[in-house]
Amino acid sequence: MDNPNRLVVGLDHGTSKTALTYWAQSRGEVVEWQPVNRIPITPSVMAYPDNRPPLWGNAAREHRDRVSWSKLLVDGSPPVSVNGLDLRALLGDKGFNYYQDRTRITRVITDYLERIRSAFCNDPRVLEDVRALNLSSIAWHFSMPACWSRNGVRMMMIAVERAGFLDNGGTITYCSEAMAAAIGVSYRLTDNSVRVGEKLLVCDLGGVTNVRRFGRPGEWFKSAQKAYIEQDFTTFKVTGVDPNHPRRLSFQQIAQHSTADCTNPHIENELLQHIRQVLGLPLRSGDVARLAVEAARAAKEGYNGRDDVDVRLSLRQRYLQQHYNGNCRFFDHDGGRFTFSASVLQGAMDPVVTSVMRRILDHVKTYGANRIAIVGGLSRSQYFQRRIQADFANIPEVSHLLPVNYFGGYDPMTIVSYGLTRKGIAPNPMQYRSRWGYEIHSSFIERLGTEDLYSEYRPTTAITLVEARDNVPRQGRVRFRLSVRSRHRSENIMIKRRDMAGKAETVTLCPHEIDDNTPYVDEAVHRDLNVTVRYYEIVASWSLEADVHLTMDWTFEAEGPRTGVLHEVARASHPADEMMPCWAT
Repeated sequence: MDNPNRLVVGLDHGTSKTALTYWAQSRGEVVEWQPVNRIPITPSVMAYPDNRPPLWGNAAREHRDRVSWSKLLVDGSPPVSVNGLDLRALLGDKGFNYYQDRTRITRVITDYLERIRSAFCNDPRVLEDVRALNLSSIAWHFSMPACWSRNGVRMMMIAVERAGFLDNGGTITYCSEAMAAAIGVSYRLTDNSVRVGEKLLVCDLGGVTNVRRFGRPGEWFKSAQKAYIEQDFTTFKVTGVDPNHPRRLSFQQIAQHSTADCTNPHIENELLQHIRQVLGLPLRSGDVARLAVEAARAAKEGYNGRDDVDVRLSLRQRYLQQHYNGNCRFFDHDGGRFTFSASVLQGAMDPVVTSVMRRILDHVKTYGANRIAIVGGLSRSQYFQRRIQADFANIPEVSHLLPVNYFGGYDPMTIVSYGLTRKGIAPNPMQYRSRWGYEIHSSFIERLGTEDLYSEYRPTTAITLVEARDNVPRQGRVRFRLSVRSRHRSENIMIKRRDMAGKAETVTLCPHEIDDNTPYVDEAVHRDLNVTVRYYEIVASWSLEADVHLTMDWTFEAEGPRTGVLHEVARASHPADEMMPCWAT
């Protein structure tokens, strides 16, 4: 749990929208920040008008010089298919320029986050709610897609720090979007009907970055030419219920997978092309392109699966007089309205919904689930809900998941932020379990009689199988002896993991930098072989670092025999995403 004197804030900077929640300790509840018109989400958009201050959020969304979908442009986010997309129209003129020069995107994200931080910290309603004269020493919790590379995660961290979130004693913690969504849902589903042993599948179907973690690395590359919605698929199991407090549950994640694809742009691009085709208008850039994209987005969000959708499309009369021939029955140019037929909308959305259902079915077959909860922007679609209900009822493998758990209002779009805040105020720290124990393998050299030197790798246990199964220690230290032979290339220190069946895997190799100045505890001089073997007392320390990814960091130090002074000789780091998080509500 964060320092109780700190305000805990969860900030989910999404591809299309951003949500922020905070813990109101006086009321004992998580509160959604509502910056404009009592709406708890803000468009993730910046605009840079010429010779004017930058705009952000709703004001930026309506500007021709906008930069949208900035998370897609992060250098380190997985490649997504953009074949056939009109990026200039979808991203905006300046957004398209940033797409061509991705090194500038860190500034855009920094600018946006800096403004949303300032707006929140200076909101008088928040100050009144938390009973403070000013907001300082805030514990900020951020989410990021787990599918991002280390470089992408680092770029986002740089943007966050440059935006001032460490100012005034602030702290920053990171978590994967999939993990935050699962935690958020687990708190919303704590009721008497939940039983130990049940498995819950959480599908976070959001905007553009598609996150799906469940043990088939690289599968999304096979689908590069297809359209998929943002998908966080996480399955977790109920491992315990407090008999005195039925709402206090314990959970363990058992499967998660992250990928990135490009779906909403494909839907909006198809609907944009439909507008262009039936109107006979280019709508290539500037305000006319922005208005057409907004119309496509509004139709996508308003489609219920049965009826036509009427949306606003107010193109300037001067533009219409120059380019429009007036022969479209779907467009009321005087009233500024355009009608999408149900068949057009269904054709644009069907591939998305079909792919979601296929992936749900694949996940359930692989990992099993007794329940399913669907959150994120797509989960609010009436069309999507009807398709899921109708199709699942006819598929034996998933029919038992009906009825699906949905959430009302804006909850599906703030669930990640809600989960971040809940994680920040949890009284017990997140725990991790693994089927693997960890060992350090180091060279040991000795001479048997008059024979040549005998060398072998000897193991030293760092994390036992029992510790790994129950609760992986967040840090630890072990000692071992390392032998180094003169005039020979030194063997690397090896880190291995071993499961209960005895299967072992080498996780990483650690070259050491032992030289003549490194303190040693003993030596053996073999003059007939012209070889000297030195023995070093090595102190190995390790820590489990948890942010967007799990990482094991190792440090190896040689201890002086009389002084006890430690001299670093090796350092290593490796992913540990096979460990499964556990938490309690």
